[in-house]
Amino acid sequence: MHPEKRIRATGRPWASLIVLGLLVIGVTGCQALRGDTSCEDNPAADWRVVLPPSAGQVEERCAMNLVNPSYTATFTLSPADLEAFQASIVITEWQTEASEALVFADEAARMESLRLGRYMDGVVALEVLIDTSDPQAYRVFYDAAYVD
Repeated sequence: MHPEKRIRATGRPWASLIVLGLLVIGVTGCQALRGDTSCEDNPAADWRVVLPPSAGQVEERCAMNLVNPSYTATFTLSPADLEAFQASIVITEWQTEASEALVFADEAARMESLRLGRYMDGVVALEVLIDTSDPQAYRVFYDAAYVD
């Protein structure tokens, strides 16, 4: 007969804990990168845009990223509502150079005519890009994010 063999763990138990910890961090990190598009319980939703009466094709999205929660909206706007819309947000200076865009740099680069405004107070960064290329309906890109 064979003597009874016992299987004994011979590794380092802490190594298994490290691997498990890295796995948990990886899974939660991937979920955070994917983001939650719901604006419930997202602090950046406090910076939601107040939509003008002519707003159409509205798309809103919030994300709980690894570091900074954010709120993004795009919508169309009647040119008649442009001044009232600009006055309704905290941005006071507007530019017309696409090269000044940060968040919406790709979108701005494709526009023939635009208005761009940014605001940062050390807690929140806001960028608003308005495509004024079509005289019938402007397209607004709005992004608010908490910053470090």
